Parts: sequence; structure tokens; C-alpha cells
Amino acid sequence: MKIKGLLVASMMMLTATTTLAESTNTSSSAFSDIWKKLKDSPFSMSYLNDTYASAKLMQDKGLKSGHYLYLNYKLDKYHKFTIKPLVHTDWTKKQKDDNQVHTELHSTELRFTRSSILNQNDHGVNYSFLLRNYVMNNAKESGYDTYHLLYNSFSRSFGKYNLSFAPGLYIYNKNKGANNVQDTINYVGLTHTYSVNDNIYLSFANAYYGYKYDDKSNNRELLLTNLTAGYTFSNGVDVSLYFEGYTFDSAIDNNLIASYQPEWVKNSYVGTLVSFPIF
Repeated sequence: MKIKGLLVASMMMLTATTTLAESTNTSSSAFSDIWKKLKDSPFSMSYLNDTYASAKLMQDKGLKSGHYLYLNYKLDKYHKFTIKPLVHTDWTKKQKDDNQVHTELHSTELRFTRSSILNQNDHGVNYSFLLRNYVMNNAKESGYDTYHLLYNSFSRSFGKYNLSFAPGLYIYNKNKGANNVQDTINYVGLTHTYSVNDNIYLSFANAYYGYKYDDKSNNRELLLTNLTAGYTFSNGVDVSLYFEGYTFDSAIDNNLIASYQPEWVKNSYVGTLVSFPIF
């Protein structure tokens, strides 16, 4: 009777194990099907982390991080909509209630992209246009509810070397709490990128910012310089290290050309960018 009982128990366990395995395989297969459908759909998702520190922050043993989630919908090969929330983490500040690292939603971007308006093969240069609209989470603190960026991207490749030119215009919608908030910012970016091989790349970039205020005496011009070294993996993961700072500031001498800051290296930021596709 004991042997018969053991045999019955063993058969029941074997049946249960087989059923569980079949259920697991079915679930895995269903998940794989869903994942494949997502990858083949017009939707896509990716994540970018930007973690950086300045010389002053290093003295405080603190870092800051930006967490960007890109939610894309592709209408066709030329048109795309993107929703991009930005969650900001400040490792130097603490939450008031639980003494935890301060994290909050900073803003949400609603983006429209029209790519390949021009292409290098037919027109000698690549050109795309982006309309980027930002909704602020801390509107009272920032002094504006929303702002918009009209962004143009021109580029051309010469073998392993790529030159990118990006003029743009920021427009701010100020609120009643605005205090010394700019009306517009003229932007011009120039980036040189060299691909060492299929994975490693180096870039040098300068970005001009021209701040315009109601009170013209507050107008200001800045030049940001960036040096980056990065590595792109075959699965789409990209990791880079950058060093950037403001090399010119017209607030120093009311003249951008004459306002070079020899101390810009000490006041610069060092950071890492990590991005990867989710589907």
C-alpha cells in the first residue's frame, strides 16, 4: 500500500510539473509574441540617463541626474511624434519627509519630428526639423508654464567625419510669477564627430545661446563647449563620457568675443550619458 501510494503521489507530482512547464512555455511564447508585435509596431521606447557633477558639487559630494523616457509613435518613415518626460534627481538635496534623495518630475516634452526633408545623396546635405514643446511641472518656480523650441538639424558626412549645424529658437510663455525670465533664446550648435570605428566615436561641439529679455540691459550671450568620447554597442546601447563648460559669457564684459573665461575648466561639468532602446 505504501509503494502504491508513493507511485500515485509521484504520478501526481509529474503531472503537476508537466502542466507547470507547459503553462510556463505558453506564457513565454505569448510574451515573445507580444514583444515581437511591439517591435514591429509604429511604437518605440528608449531611455537616456544623464548624470553629471560640477567642481562645486564634487565638494558637496553630490551628483545630479536626468532620467529621460522617449515614447515614440512613427506615422511613416518621415514623421514621428514623441512624448518625453524628464525626471530629475538631485543627490545633494533630501526629501523633507523621509530624508531621501530628492527626485521630481521636471517637465514633459511633446515633440514632432519631420526627418529627411533633404538628404545628402540628392541634395548634398541632410536636413530635419523638430518642433519641441515643453510643459513645466514647477511652473511657479521657473516663471513660465511652457516653452517651445524650433530646431533645425543640418548634417553632412565626409567618410568617418560628420559635421552637424543646428540653428534654433526657444520661445517662453511666462506666467504671473515670472521674475527676470527670458522671452527668447537664439541657439546655434556646431558639432564635429569622428568615428574611430563602428563602435568608438569622439566629438567636439560648441553651442551659442543668446538670451533676450524685456529689459535689454539683461540680454546675455553664452558659448558652451563640449568634448565627448563614446562607445556604441551592437545592441543599440550607447555609453559616453563628456566634459563641458561655458567658455565665453558676455555678462562678464558685455561682449561675447572679449569675454573668454580662463577659469572655465574649473567651473565645468563632467558627466556620463547612457542610453538604450527598450523596444
